[in-house]
Amino acid sequence: MRHLRLSSALGACVMLCVVLSAFGALSLIPKAAPVLFCPAQLSVGDDYGDFFALLREGYGREVVCADLRRFDWARLAPSFASRAYWAGELQPKPVLDFYFEAMDRAVDALPPDSRINVLAHSIGGWIARAYFAEVCSEELRSRVTTFTTLGTPHVPPPADSAWASIDQTRGLLSYVNNKYPGAYLKGVKYTSVIGAGPKLDGVEKSLLAPFAKQERARSASMAKGGGRPKRRRRTGACLGIAGNPATSKTFGSISWGQPAHSRLQVGFASYLPLSGTGGGFGDGIVPETVGILPESQSIILPGVKHANFVPTFPRAIRLDLKWYGSEDVVPEWISVLK
Repeated sequence: MRHLRLSSALGACVMLCVVLSAFGALSLIPKAAPVLFCPAQLSVGDDYGDFFALLREGYGREVVCADLRRFDWARLAPSFASRAYWAGELQPKPVLDFYFEAMDRAVDALPPDSRINVLAHSIGGWIARAYFAEVCSEELRSRVTTFTTLGTPHVPPPADSAWASIDQTRGLLSYVNNKYPGAYLKGVKYTSVIGAGPKLDGVEKSLLAPFAKQERARSASMAKGGGRPKRRRRTGACLGIAGNPATSKTFGSISWGQPAHSRLQVGFASYLPLSGTGGGFGDGIVPETVGILPESQSIILPGVKHANFVPTFPRAIRLDLKWYGSEDVVPEWISVLK
């Protein structure tokens, strides 16, 4: 009996040692570094709620977002009246101080001394590049392990393009690229993620097609002796707004038309000032050629759009679009985080 009790006790001790060893081994497995997220223009953390939930619950990632409020973006206004703005010579400080302060607050919420995955959307990418290059402390800079951008316009229009002199950032992007080019932080893994939707070559002709069709109809009517054709009332349906299921989608209580030529107009109007041409592949807002930071790894995602919301006050308008943060898209790039 005594021998049986001794064997049982020995077995229990062995099992305890195995369990403790397992826990010890688990403690040696490096924990995933938290994510510091930098939102797009006019955007705030609430706009990305579903995306953050996916990262936390689906991938075990701690996410801290730059603590921006919608009205913080109004602090850009004073720069519009400055000489530097009209000369295209703006610099990140003090113009973007409101964003940098929001990043400071987010950093304070991160675990002390933790490594950091920087993840940024749209212009948040080059703003974060400026922050980590010249605003934050050297200690914080040394904690960055990966730097990943989603649909960020990193490259200005070609110098010989008429759009180079217009520069939507009024010198901010050129300043960042000239002072802190490419993968500037040493030892950091840079990745540029960019969508590649339908190619927009020949867009000018496509955009003018509806007007050419109207003009042909007008000329034909006058040739038949009917004089000036009667002007028709332009209804929501013909504009692709509310009531035409073939060209509109309903988001909340608002119906937004999406006829083919409207999508072309949005893409063309965005690509033209960013790349100097209105054609090529891209995510519908940022062209592919502009969305890849020199010296970075690139991940090109066919059919992925720039965002699934429109930033408006007080809440963003949700869009039923496949974007960088969609459940079936995140697996395409999440592995670059450490």
